[in-house]
Amino acid sequence: MLGTEGAKFIGANFTSVDVKGDFRSANSEFQHDQFTRTAVDLEGMKVAGTTDLSDSKFDGYVGFGDIHFASLFLNNSKFLGNTNFTRARTESVFLDGADFLAAQPEQQELNNRGHGVSKHESGLVGEVEKLCGRG
Repeated sequence: MLGTEGAKFIGANFTSVDVKGDFRSANSEFQHDQFTRTAVDLEGMKVAGTTDLSDSKFDGYVGFGDIHFASLFLNNSKFLGNTNFTRARTESVFLDGADFLAAQPEQQELNNRGHGVSKHESGLVGEVEKLCGRG
C-alpha cells in the first residue's frame, strides 16, 4: 500500500509507478509546479487495489492517461486545471460531488489576426511582432 493521505504535493510525479495494493491519498492537496503547471502526473500508473483521491484539491493539470486502476475514488475532489483521462482503464470510478468545472477559464483577447490568445500569450505575440518589424 502507498499511503499519503492529507499530504501536500507540488508537481507530484507518479508516472509508471506500480502499486500492488492500495494507493490512498484522500484529503490531499496537489499544487502545480511553476514550470510545468502540472499538479500531479499519474500517467501509466498501475494500482491493483483501491485508488482513493477523494476530498482532494488539484490546482493544475492532472494526468490520468494510460492508468490501470482496479477502482478510482474522486468523490468531492476539485479540479482547478485540465484533466486527462486518455486511454484510462479502471473497473470502477466514483465521482460523487467531484467538481471538474472548478477551473476558471483563462481570459482571452483577440490579437490583430482575430485569433484568441491569453493575456500572457498576447504579451509574447506583441514582443515577437516587434522583433519581426510587424508591431
